Amino acid sequence: MGMGFKDASFLLGDEAPQQTPPEVDAYLVELNRRDELLKVVSNSIAAVSTADSVRESLPHAMQQIAQVVKIDRMVVVETPSRAGAGGLQKSYYVWCAPGVAEQKVIEGGHNDQRKTFSKNQAEAEASEQWGCSLRQGHPIFGSQRTSSPAIARMIARLDLVSVLIIPILISGKHWGVISFHDCQNEHDWTTDEISTLKLFANVIGVAITRENSMVELLQAQSELVTAARQAGMAEIANNVLHNVGNVLNSVNVSAGLIGDKVRESKAQGLAKAVQLMNEHATDLGDFLTCDDKGKMLPGYLNKLVAALAVEKRSITEELESLTKSIDHIKEIVAAQQSHSGATSIVESVQVKDLLEDALRMSAASMARHQITVIKEFADVPLLRLDKQLVLQILLNLIGNAQHAMEGVPDRSHQITLRLEITESADGPRLRIRVEDDGDGIAPENLARLFTHGFTTRKNGHGFGLHSCALAAKEMRGTMTAHSEGPGKGATFTLELPVNLAQGIQ
Repeated sequence: MGMGFKDASFLLGDEAPQQTPPEVDAYLVELNRRDELLKVVSNSIAAVSTADSVRESLPHAMQQIAQVVKIDRMVVVETPSRAGAGGLQKSYYVWCAPGVAEQKVIEGGHNDQRKTFSKNQAEAEASEQWGCSLRQGHPIFGSQRTSSPAIARMIARLDLVSVLIIPILISGKHWGVISFHDCQNEHDWTTDEISTLKLFANVIGVAITRENSMVELLQAQSELVTAARQAGMAEIANNVLHNVGNVLNSVNVSAGLIGDKVRESKAQGLAKAVQLMNEHATDLGDFLTCDDKGKMLPGYLNKLVAALAVEKRSITEELESLTKSIDHIKEIVAAQQSHSGATSIVESVQVKDLLEDALRMSAASMARHQITVIKEFADVPLLRLDKQLVLQILLNLIGNAQHAMEGVPDRSHQITLRLEITESADGPRLRIRVEDDGDGIAPENLARLFTHGFTTRKNGHGFGLHSCALAAKEMRGTMTAHSEGPGKGATFTLELPVNLAQGIQ
């Protein structure tokens, strides 16, 4: 994430020790390494997604990835449909570290090649199991030390110590694989690494789809920091990881929508129309004027142009939404990096728009759980606020409300957002309320809600509400909670001092 963790002692409080324990140092080293991989893959995704030629964009991207994950060779292989995912044949691109040979492709071959690759029935069955997993979209990993004897022999015969293979899908169908080879030392692949590299493989598939269908699509930098949600529990990074995780929901939704639009693209109709015209290349004029199908073709093409324009506009809008979410992730990290003191990044903000942004980022999960949103927004002038901190609080509160309603599945639910300015002894205050009709809060828990580590959820961490309280305090505001008891919902209220934007009276 680019954060100078050694400078982040403010997260531990004023009495933080000068030296961190060895296990925390080890955690920070691992977190920085994951951060570096995320950055490299992010840059590679952008390069591959926007390149005119996917093949020409791969050398630099693969070299950068290889330097981070420290492997000896990467191979992108296309599997012809007639061969199936278990037998491969077309080498799309191979990257090798200096001094490493371009060895044969490892995933199999046609007929006589497969006989050479699989020396006995056990190896043939193991190879077929690998192929089946790849066809189902699952990455596979094998090494001489940890795999079954049959797999270990196959890997040894290829002069490898270990290998990771990730399928590449096009329109939901198996296109090929990207393989990561270790020729000397076994690689201990982590879930975060595999998830991040699987994202890169998915982008290769989408970029190839775009090339083949001539539709200008940018594959979203969708799950750039998915692995960050599992990056660890060290207190020094809890707030950053938790708040990034909230925004990742929106990132994942945007990436999924873009992927669906690519798979269902109307550009396939263009290919069919061109094929029809090619079939009548010698009598195209007569075909268009006399043949019933030919007469319909110009009108069809006009409709197709309009449909593709709508499709492109929709994808562009989703990419803008995705970019906005990614920018928020970067701003969360940047705010922590620059947090050597109590300085806030204050800017002029339309609070209503900020609430709408928070709802947009949470829209998919609320739709999935059939949650109705009620908005009661008073007219509030342009205010000077720390936009990212307020958005961080709103995402936490909306997410917390959704989790509360999951505990009461026997009825429909609603979240109410209220926005107003109230008067107090200290002057006007901005008040934002998030109300839910979920499982409520027991009286004995109300006083502990904002304590670090306190949670009533089975899989909760106790970071979210604590970080909300810290953020509100940093902005000279308050966070409060109210509930009539279990089963009666809850209300969380954020109050901040009103600072009018310059020029607003």
